[in-house]
Amino acid sequence: MKCRVIQSKNQDVFLNLAIEHALVQNSAKLTNDPIIRIWKNHKSVIMGRGQYITKEVNQEFCIKHEIDIARRISGGGTVYHDLGNINISFFLSPSLKKLMNISDLPSISQMITSVIYQSLKGVGYQDLKIDNGSNILYKNKKISGSAGYLYKGWNLHHATILVGTDLDLLEGSILARERDPPDNRQSRYFETTNLPNFDVPKWIESLFAVLFNNFRIEIYYDTLDQDEELLAKQLLRDLYLRESWIVKSKRKR
Repeated sequence: MKCRVIQSKNQDVFLNLAIEHALVQNSAKLTNDPIIRIWKNHKSVIMGRGQYITKEVNQEFCIKHEIDIARRISGGGTVYHDLGNINISFFLSPSLKKLMNISDLPSISQMITSVIYQSLKGVGYQDLKIDNGSNILYKNKKISGSAGYLYKGWNLHHATILVGTDLDLLEGSILARERDPPDNRQSRYFETTNLPNFDVPKWIESLFAVLFNNFRIEIYYDTLDQDEELLAKQLLRDLYLRESWIVKSKRKR
C-alpha cells in the first residue's frame, strides 16, 4: 500500500490545526491513500476538544510569554508545542485499518504508539517504555503522547515527540499537576524531558522502515492540493481563530 507523506513548513498553530481537520474531512470524501504529516508549531498550548480552559491553561503566563492558546478536534490532554517538539499525524483509511487488523480508537492508539516506539529504538534510543498505550517515556519521563479523532471511517491520530522543547515554558503554561485527576476531562500530569541529540532525517528514515517492515507500506512525498488548502483556510476562519471555539468550555464545573 502507498502512503502519502506531507512535511509542512508552516508553523502557525491555528493553520496547522485547520490543515489537520481539512485533511481528514477531504480524505473521507475520496478513496485515496493514507497520509502521514510531519509538522511543528511556534510556542502554543493546545487543549483537547472537550477540556476547560480555566482548568488547563495558565492564561496569564501564556500572555506574558507570547504563547498562543488553541483547541484541536481530537480528545486527550492539553499539550505545549514549540519548535523543539515534532508533531506527526497519521490519517488512516478504512482499507489500511483492515490491513493492520485494527478498528477501535484504543487499538489504533496502541499501534501508532508502538510504531513510534520502534522507530525511536531504530535510531538507538534505549531506556524507552510505553505507558498506558499512548505515551512513551524516556528514563521514566514523558517524551511522547497522542490523541485521536474519527470521521466517517477515517482516523486522524496525532502524536508528539519532545526533542528540544523549552520545558520551563511547558511547565508554566499548563496547569495539570495530578497524575490521576478526578475529572476524566482533565489532563494527566507527567514529568517531561527531551530526547537528546535527535536527528530528524534519520528518525524519519527509521519510521518509514518500521512501516514497511511491519505493514509493507511504501511512502511518497506530496503537498496539499487545492481543495485541502481552501478547506483549511475556511476552517481557520470559521472555527480555529474564533474565541468561541478556543474558550468554549470556559465555565467551571
